[in-house]
Formats: sequence, C-alpha cells, structure tokens
Amino acid sequence: MSQIESTGARTAGSSGRSHAPRLTRLNELTFWIMLAVLVLAPIPFGSARPVFWGLAAIFVGLWTAAYMAAILATGQVLRIGLNKFGAQALLASLFCLWLIVQMLPVGMSAIQLGDGLSLPIPTISLAPGATLLMLIRQLTYGLFFFLVLQISANENRRQRLFDLLLGMIVAYGVYGLVALHSGDTILGLNKWAYSGYATGTFVNRNSFATFLAMGAVIAAARFGKVLSDGASTCPDDGKPHHLSSNLPLYGLAFVWLVMVVLQTGSRMGFFVTAMGAALALALTLRRNASASIVALVPPVLLILALTMLLYGGTLFERLGQLDATSDARWDLYRQTWQLIMQRPLTGFGGGAFELAFPLVHQAPVNSDLIWSKAHSSYLALWAELGLVFGSLPLIAIALIGLRLAVAVIRKRGHLESQAIALGVLAVGGVHSLVDFSLEIPANTFVFLALLAAGAASTVNLKASR
Repeated sequence: MSQIESTGARTAGSSGRSHAPRLTRLNELTFWIMLAVLVLAPIPFGSARPVFWGLAAIFVGLWTAAYMAAILATGQVLRIGLNKFGAQALLASLFCLWLIVQMLPVGMSAIQLGDGLSLPIPTISLAPGATLLMLIRQLTYGLFFFLVLQISANENRRQRLFDLLLGMIVAYGVYGLVALHSGDTILGLNKWAYSGYATGTFVNRNSFATFLAMGAVIAAARFGKVLSDGASTCPDDGKPHHLSSNLPLYGLAFVWLVMVVLQTGSRMGFFVTAMGAALALALTLRRNASASIVALVPPVLLILALTMLLYGGTLFERLGQLDATSDARWDLYRQTWQLIMQRPLTGFGGGAFELAFPLVHQAPVNSDLIWSKAHSSYLALWAELGLVFGSLPLIAIALIGLRLAVAVIRKRGHLESQAIALGVLAVGGVHSLVDFSLEIPANTFVFLALLAAGAASTVNLKASR
C-alpha cells in the first residue's frame, strides 16, 4: 500500500499494510454510522430544534473520537489528510473562533433601542446561548464532513452512498405525498404552517423542496453515468447498446422527485431542481455526448412537461402570487441590510437574528410575524457574524467548488462524484440566496455528504480502503 495521505510525519509502511483490513472495517462501520445520521436527521422536523442539534453533536462527536482513537491504536494514517483541504480547515477554524469571541465579555457598546433608550450588553452577541448552539452545529458539521471525506476515498463506497441516499430521499418523497393526501399532517400532527403543500417531515415547504432537489441531482447524474458508460462500450457507433438495468430506475426516481417538488409549491425549489439536475446530467454526459444520447433529450423534456401538466397546478398557483411575494421579500432584505450596516464588522451574534432584527423592523415588513430568519442565508451570516467572518464559510465552500470545477475541466478524478457535488452546490448556493434551506440540519448533512464525496474524488489516491 503506497502513497497514502497523512496529516503528520507518519508514513504508511509495513505496519500500515498489516493493519489495512482494520482500516477498511473501520471505514465501513463509519459509512453506516454516517448514513444513519443522514437517514434519521430529517425525521424530527428536519432536526430544526435545539434538542436534535445536541443529539447530533454528541453522536458525531463521540464517533469522531472513537474513529481517531482507532486510527492511532492501529498505527494507521488518515485516508485523506487535512493538509489536502488546509485552506478550508483554516477558514472553518477561524469561523468557529469568532463565534467564541462573540460570547466573551469584551465590553461592547450599548444597543440603541430608540426614544433615547439603550441596553448595555457586555458581549458582541445579543444572544450568547444561541451563539453557543450555532457553534455546536458548526463543529458537528465540520466533524461530519471530515468523516464522510475519509469514507469517500473509496470509490465503491461513494457509489453506494449515492444510491442509498437517493433511495432515502425518494422514500421521504413518498411519505410527503402520502401525508399530504391523507390528512395533510406532519408526523401525524396537524400542520401549523403550509397547509395544502407537501412538506414531508419538514415544517417548511422550501426546505423539503431543497432536500428533494439534492436527490434529483443524484438521480440525474446516475442516469447520465449509465448512459455515458453504455456509449463508451460501443466505440464504433457510440450507441448505448449495453445499458444497465438501473437506467429506468434512475429515470423514474428523477421524475418522481420532480413530481413531489411540484407538490411543495416551492417556486425556487423547482428552479434549483431543474438547474442542479441539468448541470449534473450535462457534466456526466460531457465525455460521451454522442448523437444517440442527445436524442434522449426530447423524450425526457416531454416526460417533464407531462409531469408539470399533471402535477404542477400547485406551483402554477404560487407563480401567480410572485409579484406580491417578491415585494415583501425585498422589503425584508432591505431592512436586513440596514441591520448589517449597523455592525458590519462584528455582527450581532451567531443565531441572534431573531433578537437583532426588531432594531430595524418597520413597515412595510409585516409586524404581525416574528422574523426568526432572514430568508437569505448570505444576509443571515453577515447580520450575525459581520461581513468578514460571515463570509468565511462561503469562501470555504467556494474553494471546494473551484477545486471540483478544475478537476472536471482537467478530467481528473471521478466525474460522476464531481458532477453530483457541483449540482448540489448549485442547488444550495442559489436557493440560499432567497431562503434558509441550508440552515436546516437535515439538508445541511445531505449537502455536506455529497460535497465531501465529490471533494474526495479530486484527491489523488492510489489505494482505497
């Protein structure tokens, strides 16, 4: 076993080779444990409650400790060392450090409440408890990404991850429609929001749509991979003569997920589903864009058009309300930007948007509602952590996206994994402009898992365990 990446001075010598089966078993076990996180996270309202953040943190944290202890005990090295993603690790560390600083009693100036009133607050954060919870979430996400990165060094494991994740998301889509048409409930409870729309186990229809969109990206990429592989086996005519029996399954999974997205009534959810899936499909077909494959585009578009006609009524109704919704959303964004400008460097504290927004809240933004979210993850980060530190996670993710794009252009690594990662990056990045879907842990875990799998495929490894 040679050229195994390491984070330290340890090398993969004879001792490492003798323990290779142990590392394989460890990574297999880690695979199933991380899959359990992905499968279970959507069940309790997308894990959008503090108690579930704590449970996930304990679970992922304990397993990371056990994983590293096993690595050290067997004299192994990490499959993918952190030196391969040093910039991202540094940015994530600085981000978490700033969350800690926001909770310290650094003697900030008082908050002006109007009418000459002020509120002295010793910390940068208006809500140190909420900032602590955000820190816990970020650390959990970082450890989760690290573990998925390790298990995804093995290509077969990556393929299994894609198929099982797709199956899971399809199953949640089935539940979403069943719940919608059999009482319109959420986990057997009467809905308190978004009645008449598919939300699955999520509270918010847009969050559920993002979850489904990431599944559609997987289905589209897997569909394209099967077509591309079939064409590559027939160099004479380029026709896909030997297609896998999985081709119709991936096609049906994609159409099903699109149908459920339509039932959510999420306008941006449908847009990012189409965009992310189209990007993933185009990339997987990039190396074998034969005429026979291109000929499949019209029937695919026809199927999607029929799906829209049969199941798109809910979405079409929502499109009719676009002007009014857009005006209200832009008013919210303008006031959020005013909030950002009050503390452009420090922010008001991680997770403290709900407490900070009333400082600028005024008509025409609805005063009957409690605005706990900025409805734009970018603006939320800047309002809570400032323009500099709030941009750090965005830069870290952008660097991974750049790495993936370069790998695709240079034809380096596993194309399908990179296509899926870029597809979900497009889904999450665009939808986060106008919503908070990636602030829901269940979505964040899926997003990070697929991003880590794609990133792992860009690392030059000559052995897989």
